[in-house]
Amino acid sequence: MKGIEKRYRKALANIPAPGTGCHPYLLRVANYAVMAGRSDTEALEEIRASIPQGDRIVDDQEIIDAIEKARQDTTAFVPGCAPFPPIPRPRPTEAEILDRVLKVKTNAEKLRRAVIEAGGGELDPFGSEVRNSSSIRPETFSEAFPFAGGMIQLLRHLYRPDDVVLIGRQYDAKRENLKTAAEWTAFFERQLAWISEQPTERQQYEFQLLGELYPLITPNPLTGGLGLTKKGEESLRADSCVAEYRYAIAEFDDMPFNEQGAILRGLCKAGVRIAALIYSGNKSLHAWLCCDGISNAAEWKTQVKKGLFPILGAVGADTACSNPGRLSRLPGVFRDDKKTGRGCCSLRRKGVRHEPRRAYEKLDGGEPRRGDDGRSRGRR
Repeated sequence: MKGIEKRYRKALANIPAPGTGCHPYLLRVANYAVMAGRSDTEALEEIRASIPQGDRIVDDQEIIDAIEKARQDTTAFVPGCAPFPPIPRPRPTEAEILDRVLKVKTNAEKLRRAVIEAGGGELDPFGSEVRNSSSIRPETFSEAFPFAGGMIQLLRHLYRPDDVVLIGRQYDAKRENLKTAAEWTAFFERQLAWISEQPTERQQYEFQLLGELYPLITPNPLTGGLGLTKKGEESLRADSCVAEYRYAIAEFDDMPFNEQGAILRGLCKAGVRIAALIYSGNKSLHAWLCCDGISNAAEWKTQVKKGLFPILGAVGADTACSNPGRLSRLPGVFRDDKKTGRGCCSLRRKGVRHEPRRAYEKLDGGEPRRGDDGRSRGRR
């Protein structure tokens, strides 16, 4: 018994800081706590007191889950007595079985080939078949900026007028980035109309600046209130801020466009519905997949994170996109962070390029002055 107690004390003293491997280590400490004969309350208090400061806050429920798991797999050590047999582990769910199977590389490759074959082979996502299958055609703002009205069509057709949406840059989470879909629609209509009134030589610059300020959107509507991130920090765009779980984002980065199109068509043949298909302006497509009947975070975790994304990951999608508060590219704006000169739109023709000036670059000796709504007001 002294040996078990010594190991338990050593495990308590070596708990990593949160954010550096603390979570998986909790189960190890909890196993020693059970073998040392600690009650659940004693184990909780001792483990909680031994966790060092780190990048996030470890709540009590995370420690309790580890203790409960340890109770299932471990029994207390009693000197002179044979240990009780461990409680049998629960049978894995279908999602867990699927995840294990698809983590085998050969199985994942078989599934990817089968999905492509089911979809009828390779597909050009920029071709006429994809265009003609859409009932919504992005409006053309001008000859210089094809499909610039894509963001307006997206806001009108995929959101209710009172849905709260965040639009901005990657780390923007301010109140001014939160508006209803109706407010955002009116905002972009004003911006595009104002740009069209500017001198031709200035329009590219203003359009590019608009895209730099508002490149990303949260596909799922938000509550508009504060929520907690995984680190325990308050935010307006945390996963806990999601109001409705409508769309999951399938993003493919490391494969040719024709294969991305083939896989998406194969998924559609299997019953997946795509609400929007957006070219990222670089090397990937962002497909907004419809998530019907999901009303809370627990259902999202079961049906999307554990059910859908193992399949998407096996066919080549980025599994890091499995959280409900994920950002996606806003269609119809220029993207310059990759210096590709390409725009982001829902039905963009492959190979079309624009070469606007860099944002904030001086134009004729001055920079555009921006008002509270982000519009340029002329040179300073």
